[in-house]
Amino acid sequence: DVERSRGLGDVYKRQVLDLSDNGFADNRTALEALLPALSEAGMGFVAYPGGLNSGVTSALRGGIPAATLYRVLDAEGERAAVISRYLDRATFEATSTGTAVVVGRTTPEMIAALYSWRLSNRSDQILPAPLSAVLLLTVPAN
Repeated sequence: DVERSRGLGDVYKRQVLDLSDNGFADNRTALEALLPALSEAGMGFVAYPGGLNSGVTSALRGGIPAATLYRVLDAEGERAAVISRYLDRATFEATSTGTAVVVGRTTPEMIAALYSWRLSNRSDQILPAPLSAVLLLTVPAN
C-alpha cells in the first residue's frame, strides 16, 4: 500500500506499508533491492513489528525515513469500544516513546471509535498527525 500525504512545501511524501507476513522486512534480499528505490523516490518505509525489526533498522541506517507500526486498529473487524481501547493504549505508547503509528479502515465502527476517543480525556495527551509527519521525525537533521 502506498499512502500519499502533503509533506513540507510542495513535495508529496509517500510511504510503503510492508505486508504483515512475508513482506520486505522478512526477506533480506528483497529489502536490499527495495531500499535504494525508496531512497531515490524519496519514500518512507513502515513495517509491522516483529523480530529484531531489521527492515526499519536497515531503512534508517540507509537514511530512509522509517517507522514500526504499533497496531492495526480494526484488523479483525473490532467494534468501536475495542478500537477506543486500542487508541488509549496507542496514546500511552506515544506518551512513553514519542510516537505510535496506527492504521485503520474508514468504517462506521472506526469513525464512532475516533469520535468517542476524541471526546475522552486521553486524546489531549497527544497530537494526532499524518504518517509523513512521524516519518520526518526519523530523518537525521543535516
